[in-house]
Amino acid sequence: VQACFVVLVPVAYKLGFFSVWLLLSVILVVNTVAQFGYPAHKKAIPRIVGDDKIVEGNSLITSSTKGLNVVFNAASGVLVGVLGIASIFALDFLTFLLAFVAFSFMTLSDNATDTDVREEKSTYADRLRDGFEYVAHSRLRTILLAAVVANFTYGLMYAVLPQFADSFDGVVLGGVGMYGLLMAAMSAGTLLGTAGVQFVDHLPFGWLVIVTYAAAAVTWGLGVVSGLPLATIGSFVVSFSAVGMNNVMLLSVIQSAVDDQMLSRVSAIASTVSTSMLPVGSLLGGTFAEFVGVTPILLLQSVGLL
Repeated sequence: VQACFVVLVPVAYKLGFFSVWLLLSVILVVNTVAQFGYPAHKKAIPRIVGDDKIVEGNSLITSSTKGLNVVFNAASGVLVGVLGIASIFALDFLTFLLAFVAFSFMTLSDNATDTDVREEKSTYADRLRDGFEYVAHSRLRTILLAAVVANFTYGLMYAVLPQFADSFDGVVLGGVGMYGLLMAAMSAGTLLGTAGVQFVDHLPFGWLVIVTYAAAAVTWGLGVVSGLPLATIGSFVVSFSAVGMNNVMLLSVIQSAVDDQMLSRVSAIASTVSTSMLPVGSLLGGTFAEFVGVTPILLLQSVGLL
């Protein structure tokens, strides 16, 4: 489905009816369709690697994904300038086709039970309600509440980050260059955290979350108020390494603790609810910054990390 819509961009460009509205529509559809795959991926990982290798499997998959994101995000501007937007989407079309072929060769054992068969006969609303009830009556509700607050502060941060980058003097390419470095620092930190989680997965999860996020909150706050480009970039790397590490650990805990027949819907509900406040924070971040300034908004990120 994604390949069919992505190919519309180079075709429209070639035939002369390309427009920004077509581009935005394609992006909307492609990203919407992608959301259906994430819960399925999360449910498939325990079946592929086994319960005793969940953390390692999540770490390898997430770190490889984040690593490719860092590389291709850095190269995207150059590729667009050299190849053009139509060629980029044509290349994207080919990657979706390759992914389709690769996934078509993947087989998973069918562990269907009588419960699974009964669930297939239930309506989508019934399954969604069961998922909400499962989350509401488990300890996941506490984790989910913390994720909602954290994503709200992330949204605030992303809204004012370009203005914060402009406040640094003497940086190559000015505010644009600093903004790129800060975004790269966050991606690099997330990558380091996801890759390094294999070395700490034997530690108690609760204490690991408390210590790493507390350290990340302090480091982030110091980086924001330091006024030094290198110190700020370093603080972003350290802070988001904790984010990347704990995201993998949290995903692994959910995959291990949640019943297999509930995993997809719980993952979908958790992702939807936790990220719902991200655009709200982004929407309000610019407005709040006009009254209190950029630095206090960014310091709220420390609260979100805590």
